[in-house]
Amino acid sequence: MVKLGYESSVNEFKNDNNNYILGELTKNYNFELRDLQKNAWISQINILKDQLSTIDNGDIIFEYTIPRMGSIIYNVLLIDGLVFIIEFKVGETEYKKADLDQLENYIKILKNYHYESRDNILIPILVATEAETTNNQFELHENNIFSTLKSNKENLYNIISRICQEYKTDNDLSNWSKSKYAPTPSILEAARKLYETHEVEDIKTYSSDDLFLAETEQSIDQIITNSKNNNQKSIIFLTGVPGAGKTLIGLNTATKRSVTNDEPAVFLSGNGPLVKVLQEALARDSSKRNNITKNAAKLKVISFIQPIHQFRDDAIDNDDVQHEKIVIFDEAQRAWTQDQTETFMKNKKQIENFGMSEPEFLISIMDRQKIGQ
Repeated sequence: MVKLGYESSVNEFKNDNNNYILGELTKNYNFELRDLQKNAWISQINILKDQLSTIDNGDIIFEYTIPRMGSIIYNVLLIDGLVFIIEFKVGETEYKKADLDQLENYIKILKNYHYESRDNILIPILVATEAETTNNQFELHENNIFSTLKSNKENLYNIISRICQEYKTDNDLSNWSKSKYAPTPSILEAARKLYETHEVEDIKTYSSDDLFLAETEQSIDQIITNSKNNNQKSIIFLTGVPGAGKTLIGLNTATKRSVTNDEPAVFLSGNGPLVKVLQEALARDSSKRNNITKNAAKLKVISFIQPIHQFRDDAIDNDDVQHEKIVIFDEAQRAWTQDQTETFMKNKKQIENFGMSEPEFLISIMDRQKIGQ
């Protein structure tokens, strides 16, 4: 499901009525709309129409949600085979470190999880609309990520045109906004190593003395292997009292399998606090041991520990096969009934007569996988 507020060619954008653009953004906004957000959109529309007035090619996107990650990018420009990621701070008079860090995090997520961004040049631009003009370092790094640039409302065109003149490519970006979620092999390997070496006591791998847990995990592993070898699909139900080790077994299974390119795995939970605790604990541990930022560490963790709603929402209204071939649904008792799911789909997603409970829909997502592939 492509999630964005507005998308068109640059030329169409310049000709579209401002109220029409605002209406599209409002219609596709999934949160409570406040005047502050509406006024920010109006400013963005006016500034971009002014700054793109002499550009007659490319496409523009407002409010782009990165698939499965939930992060929302204010604006994306796809021009001359280049991807400009623009973070607006309307009314801001300075380029704040927190805003720069946020923008750089978006770029890292795109490079590591957004399939259509893997091999394309990404140019992050922070637009503090009322800030002074500043000198920028126009530098393209080996990973095809440009140095973060700073702009105000008056010199955005100058920055874009200079980069297009020097770095334009013939890359096809026609599918960029429809990109699938696909973690890179390197991020999966980093995630596996992070989990295997972590020192978080509450989620450390159990010892050989925990015979029951070891045997259970071995049985699950065997079922997965047999299913793969015999071109079958399998559902495994793991039950037990609270504290029996179900979550730990799920985490171990996800991380052991996720690094293998032909059988990627993910651990999903409807328990939001649990997801945050697991991600935070592992990220803090990795940051401390490896002397890296917590955000850099969390970038690896989110490849195999995710909220279930992001997985679910990514699959609504399309028949795409998900990246993962092995999915662990933790905290299954929290899953919604058909009535709860239909109410949510009607109110939040404007989908009438959904006709499935959450477990039924989640299983149907996985059933899209092709046998023997």
